[in-house]
Amino acid sequence: MKNLWLDGDSCPRKAMEQVFQWAGQGKFLVQVVADRPIPGSTGMGCTYHGLDHGSGEVDDYIVEHLDAGDVVLTRDYGLARRALEAGASPLNDRGIIWDHASLAKQERDLAIMTAMRAGGMRRGTLPAYHDRDLRQFRRALRRLFEISENA
Repeated sequence: MKNLWLDGDSCPRKAMEQVFQWAGQGKFLVQVVADRPIPGSTGMGCTYHGLDHGSGEVDDYIVEHLDAGDVVLTRDYGLARRALEAGASPLNDRGIIWDHASLAKQERDLAIMTAMRAGGMRRGTLPAYHDRDLRQFRRALRRLFEISENA
């Protein structure tokens, strides 16, 4: 059975709850890695890997322990790239399954925004996590783990 590696430092609660629910039903195994406690991360089908707070080691831990074919749930483009290079499928909480082209585009966009902020432009916030984001995330999980629509 494939693992889903969850970067617990950045995942919205609704997405985590969906992951924990399906793990509890035996759809896949979840490896939660974070530098803070994550409620619900030690239930059936879930294993919690707690690292020192502020250590910055979450990404390294995930990449060092994943197997080709695993799924990595993260918002972090750097971790997504490393996971992809290790043979895993990186996925974000809004249902985007990253590939080399989409990661390259996101990294270019990030570089542009960083330059604009350095020039005095104010930084915006991430859009709120809506039910449509959760629906897209569920569809992506179903596709990656071949889960039927009835799950």
